[in-house]
Formats: sequence, structure tokens, C-alpha cells
Amino acid sequence: MKRIITFILSIMVIGLLFTGCQKGKEETTGDVKSVADSGSSDGDSAKQKDPFFILSNQVKPGWPKDIEDDIIKQKIQDSSGYEYRLEMYKGDDYKTKLQLYLASGKYPDMWYAENPQQVIEWKEAGVIQPVGDLLQEYGKDLLPYIDEKAIDGFSIDGELYVIPWGSGKGDINQPLTQGMILRKDWLDNLGLEIPTTLEQYHDVLKAFTYDDPDGNNEDDTYGLSGVVNKGSAFKMVFNAYGIDPEQWYERDGKLVMGLVTPEYKEAVATIRQWYEEGLIDKEFVVYNKVSEVEKKLVQEKVGSFKGHVWYTDRFWKVENSLHKTNEDADFVMVPALQGPNGERGYSAPLSAKGGAVISSEVKNPELIVDFLNWFGKDENYLIPHFGIRGEHWNWTDETESKVEFIDDWGVSDAKFKVGIGNPNRIHRIEDRRHSSDDVFEAIKNVTKYVLTNEFEGATPSMAKSSSLFETIVNPVFSKVVIGEEPLDAIDAMQERWLSEGGQDIIDEVNAVWKK
Repeated sequence: MKRIITFILSIMVIGLLFTGCQKGKEETTGDVKSVADSGSSDGDSAKQKDPFFILSNQVKPGWPKDIEDDIIKQKIQDSSGYEYRLEMYKGDDYKTKLQLYLASGKYPDMWYAENPQQVIEWKEAGVIQPVGDLLQEYGKDLLPYIDEKAIDGFSIDGELYVIPWGSGKGDINQPLTQGMILRKDWLDNLGLEIPTTLEQYHDVLKAFTYDDPDGNNEDDTYGLSGVVNKGSAFKMVFNAYGIDPEQWYERDGKLVMGLVTPEYKEAVATIRQWYEEGLIDKEFVVYNKVSEVEKKLVQEKVGSFKGHVWYTDRFWKVENSLHKTNEDADFVMVPALQGPNGERGYSAPLSAKGGAVISSEVKNPELIVDFLNWFGKDENYLIPHFGIRGEHWNWTDETESKVEFIDDWGVSDAKFKVGIGNPNRIHRIEDRRHSSDDVFEAIKNVTKYVLTNEFEGATPSMAKSSSLFETIVNPVFSKVVIGEEPLDAIDAMQERWLSEGGQDIIDEVNAVWKK
């Protein structure tokens, strides 16, 4: 009860502070009405009486303001038989607006969870309802797209509270997209092969730093850069030691977090050595945004970084910007490196990374689930994702393995103006069949070796996890890497993390895992 009261009081305080906040808002029409306000409580005869009110965490520039221009929304409503009204915000504005609605007692019919921890808070506050039985009965066309791990991750005490996002068919649509990227043209300039081991990668970084890979006769390049938060810039190094600091691994019949394994310290020792050798961008310790690293990439100062597969696409913003000054610039995704102990594999992405929740005030939640199910039926999700087949896109051949856009409908500005894109992807099923050949190849490489994460759920103490990393882990990690603290400071950091809440997280995770 104390947790519930605390949660409600916090959102009421935020509501008072931010009343009237409209920043980031893209669409709203009329008074807030929802299926919670009207509609039969008899599931057998329930009919939609008002459009579903959906609070979306997606905003796109140029999104159509009027329904006449939003041809995708018209298509969805006409085909599904349901109407909906979007209110769109992004980032902190989305979180603030959601808190305002929850504090007011006038909830949206549906909104989006971004992680399991949020779901625990909403469930304890009584603002969402379970959807497991509804999904089984009314969401049969969605189920094939949803990973069982996502269902487990969004379940609390055996009850599912989120309808998780899904993935389309084929290897191209598997969830892992993050790995280590290299400047392929720099490798070619220096006569180097793509590295397959951590030792070979070290040699590549050294050459990128000291052997003038761009041929400008200046000592102005680094091998590696990235964002400091949680050591994310160096995930490929941790992975080569068989761990991710934030993921879970079975050791001696128990689950432990990668952060407190011996391998964590071994990986930090390697990163520290590379920094001492001058292979790592000296400014990485102050980078908090990916855009800061991207600036260095466009300036051709860095040859390697952790990134997603779209960096290899020549039409992606970074490589596209590079080509304006260097037509030969080329990024390549490298399969996970083998470490000194034979381990290899990129961090498995979280399956429970997003999905829809339904307000506890909705009288006929089966209507919303039936609406979401429409997106899974006959691949209807492709309509908001790519547009209308034959008008905006077609398959390149009968195998339906690749999408080809008609005219300029693949260009963001054009497609957003008619409603193609994330806001109308009410239930998101990932499909990358529109990707370039370079991206197809990058996905093949990044998925070649994958580490297994043994736990994806949330526990009450996990609310502390991010703050523990920010206050305890990140500062010590950075200082050890740049030599301001000895390597043994990692031992003290791990002990402090355990004593200030980390052990509680481990105990709770193991209690759930053993069930």
C-alpha cells in the first residue's frame, strides 16, 4: 500500500508542476473521450461507441493534422472497423503527459510501456488491467509474432499486463541490430582484414590510430569512440569476455548480473590498457549522446564504434553525410569477436522492450485487443509500416523477401505526410524487408554469434538499477579506464553496488527465476 500511495502522490505532484504542458504535442482533437466513458460491459454485445483514445510515444515531423490527409489512418479504420484518436508526444513530454492523465483519473484507453519496471508501478497503482486471457482469445493473429520471452518479461505473478510488440518473419526481422562497426575503407587503405578476435581488433585500433588510415598525413584519428553510459561504447569488449554488464548469467545454479562477475574486471582491464595506448578517443568520458560520437564519425576522426545496422546504409544520415566529402567512406558490421577465453557473441536484445497496456477503466478491453489483432491478420501491419501495396510499394519478387518503394514513397518526408510511420503503427511488428543490401548483410553479421540473457523481467528493487549505475558504476568505470583510479577500484565498486541495492535485485531475480 505504501508503494501505491507513493506512486500516486508522485504523479499528482508532477501533475501540479506541469499542468498545461503541451510541448511536443502533435495531434489532439476535441475533448478526451474513450471507451471507458461508454460502451457495454457485456462482452458478447459490446460495440465501439467512441474512438479509442491512444496516447502515443511516437512523433514524426510533417505528420498529417487532418484525417483527410492521413490516408493510412483512413485505411486502418475502414479495414479494421475501429476508430482511434492519437495524442502524440516524445521523450520526457510523453512521460509527463501520461503522468498528468493518470493523476487526473481520466486515463487514455491505451498507452505504451517501454520497460517491465513501468508495468510493475502501473499494476500496483491499479491503472492497468491484465491482458493475458484477452490476448489468447482475441489476439490469435498477433501471437505468432510475439516472443515468449516478451510475455514472460511483461508478466507479474503469472499475469500478463502488456501486449508486447512483435517481429515479422525471416532472419532479417530478428531483434538484434547492435554490434561493432568499422570503417571498411580504412581497413582497405591499410591492407588489413576484418578482425575476428579481440587481439586482432586491438591491432586494427592501433593501425587506425597511428598509421594514418585516412591518408591525410596528420595524426588526427582514433581507433574507437562511444558514449560512456554503462560502458555501452565498449559492449563488444565485454561481450568478448562472455558478458554484458546489465544482463544475467547462470553461475553455480544461480543468476548473477554481468557487472559483478570476474569477467567484468578483466574486460575493464583490457579497455584501460587500450586507453593507455592512446587507441580510444580521449573525449569519450564526456559523451552522453550518440550525436556527439556521430559528429566525430562525420569528421572522419574515429574508425570504430558500437552502433546499429542502419549505419551501414548509404542513405542513413551519418554515412550519407560522410559521402558528401568522401565517396569512398564505407561502414561494415563485424561479427562478434572471440575473446581470450573463447567466448563470443553480441548482447541479446531485450524481448520485453515495448508494448501496449490497457487502462483499468476500459469496460470492454476485448475491443482494443481485437483492434490490435487486426494488425497481425494477413500482415496488415505492413500498411502503416510501408503504406498501401501497389500504391506505395511492391514486393520485388514472389518470395516476398524484399520491399521496393514506388517513386519516392520510401523517403521519410513523403511518407510521413500521408500517415506512413510509427504513430499509425498502433501495434508494432518489426519488419525490415525494405532494407538495403548493406543492411541485410549487417544483420547477417550481427546475428552470427549471440550471448544468452537468462532473465528479462522486472522486480521491485530494479527501480534503483539505473540510479545505481549512474551514481556508483559509471564514475568508477570512467576513472579506472582513464587511469585516475587503480584497476582494483572495480572490486570496491562491485561491493558498493551490492550493498546499496544490487544484492536485493539479485535476490529478487533469483526468487522469480526459480519459480
